[in-house]
Amino acid sequence: MELLFLIILSFIFIFITLAVQFESLKFPALISAQLPLTFIVPLLMLKLTGTNLSVITALALMLTAGISVNNSILILYPFKGKKDFRIREISAVFSEKSGAILMASLTTALSILPLLFTGSGGIFTPFSLTLLSGIAGSLLTLPLSLSFACLLDIPVNEAFIPAS
Repeated sequence: MELLFLIILSFIFIFITLAVQFESLKFPALISAQLPLTFIVPLLMLKLTGTNLSVITALALMLTAGISVNNSILILYPFKGKKDFRIREISAVFSEKSGAILMASLTTALSILPLLFTGSGGIFTPFSLTLLSGIAGSLLTLPLSLSFACLLDIPVNEAFIPAS
């Protein structure tokens, strides 16, 4: 129960920080909507390996949330203050930033990878397993959340009315 409280509290802090930064509730809501999707992969990995949720795995989940939020900010920050944007604009920013996001995620994953093979069965294996699968989940769900952002922000009057 205490772990759930800590995870919810971290969500609240992330949302407040994003709301202040973006001066809006729309972008923090889009970014926060990605977090549950990001957690599916590490929670599934914990279930498949028979690893219990503990303080150390909850810490790795919170770090995963931070990485996921950072990835989303890199993509959505150029649209701060814009009322509307198009799929092609998000695609262009995603294409431009995806290399940096992938490289940052890869270096983080590679720095954590040796902890996975410590073999001691201590805290390092569940921590690294959770964080590595969380990074993978973040990379997998980022395009999904961007697609969702596109669906929300296409103005009806321009998107569905054919040009005459």
